[in-house]
Amino acid sequence: MPMLLAIAALSLITFILYGVDKRRAKKVKWRIPERVLLSFSLLGGGIGGALGMKLFRHKTRHWYFTLDNILGVIIDLALVGAYYWLLYRSDMYFLAFLPLKLLRIWILYENRLIFTPIKVIIKLVIFRLIIYKETQMLKEFKKDELVCKIYGTRAEMGAAAAAEVRASILEMLESREYINMIFAAAPSQNEVLASLIAYDDIPWERINAFHMDEYIGLPATAPQRFGNFLKNAIFDRVPFRSVNLIDCSATDIDAECERYSKLLSDFPVDIVCLGIGENGHIAFNDPGVADFNDKALVKKAKLDLVCRQQQVNDGCFASLDEVPEYALTLTVPALTRGKHMFCVVPAATKANAVKATIEGPVTDMCPASILRTHGGAILYCDADSGKFVL
Repeated sequence: MPMLLAIAALSLITFILYGVDKRRAKKVKWRIPERVLLSFSLLGGGIGGALGMKLFRHKTRHWYFTLDNILGVIIDLALVGAYYWLLYRSDMYFLAFLPLKLLRIWILYENRLIFTPIKVIIKLVIFRLIIYKETQMLKEFKKDELVCKIYGTRAEMGAAAAAEVRASILEMLESREYINMIFAAAPSQNEVLASLIAYDDIPWERINAFHMDEYIGLPATAPQRFGNFLKNAIFDRVPFRSVNLIDCSATDIDAECERYSKLLSDFPVDIVCLGIGENGHIAFNDPGVADFNDKALVKKAKLDLVCRQQQVNDGCFASLDEVPEYALTLTVPALTRGKHMFCVVPAATKANAVKATIEGPVTDMCPASILRTHGGAILYCDADSGKFVL
């Protein structure tokens, strides 16, 4: 009995610690390595499963090996593995847990089939309240017109955003021959773009693709060019109806602004996938450059120091001197023309910008705050970027 109580306590502590860790509330400044938690749970699950199945008989004090008991241990360990693998993915774990547990009990002690489901259901409720809920959406709220959703991890954030982008694409294509989408190019978009191209039911051949900004002065083959980034991430990986890139190698920048502006007018944007910069910019509309009433759709913009430093922080450039000072960018009105705006913003470096976007005034000194006036805008954060608004 003491050993069983110790095992139970070990498992409970492990699950609670895991729940606190995944909750990642503002007061929690540490993170438990997942391998440690997994080791504790496997140990507790293995030993607890063996004892619970009477692999060791209390009365005779002899080890009792049978094929059924060994099978029971394997099922127990499989349950632990399934828990960790599916914890991040869906409710299917909880649907699968009960029949597997009943199968184990039926193999080992048929007379406990009635009592066991009650215990299992209680455990599932505890897991759901303490752990699983916190690995999904941490918080959802609305600020003015902007819907804000905060997730525990970047992966969850990206997958959730991609699912809603996909749903909007499919809904709009039910009544349209094609739609037009604008994509942001930045490491912050990696998760949502990867999740999007993983879907096999999106008719990309009915989507015209655009992007929202591009550096001036970089060679055409430079990996830092946003067109090249998007080619690698999505444009060359799915069969778009058309891909329309900003050409910053053009000798006449004004003419290029006019050309791309005409494209945006001829193909009005339906969906915008964007991010927020550390200075609150959207596209390259930095504070001081952004104009909520801009008459242009595309313009040349001077990048501020915070914006340029962010490119170094993101690992796109080795030093500040390598970051171009100018770029072409779609203006704020060009972006907000979209019916749907899906704004994906991970990482602690964006936490202040997220806070300013949500809690500060709506002003072009925080360009992303314009999202609060858009009825189709959704902001997706992870626990790091959303830590000041949790």
